Amino acid sequence: LASGAGHDGMAMVDIADVAMIFVRCRGGISHHPDEHVEPDDADAGARVLLRVIENFRPNS
Repeated sequence: LASGAGHDGMAMVDIADVAMIFVRCRGGISHHPDEHVEPDDADAGARVLLRVIENFRPNS
């Protein structure tokens, strides 16, 4: 997925692999004071993160 949000991960990429979970924002506005995420969308993102954590297997 093409995104302009890469800068968020660039601070960590030298020490760890990076992945992002995107959730819907009202009007598509993000990284701005007017950003708003509905509780159900935040919940869905949190559930995805939980499944990633529960199923994480480091590369050997």
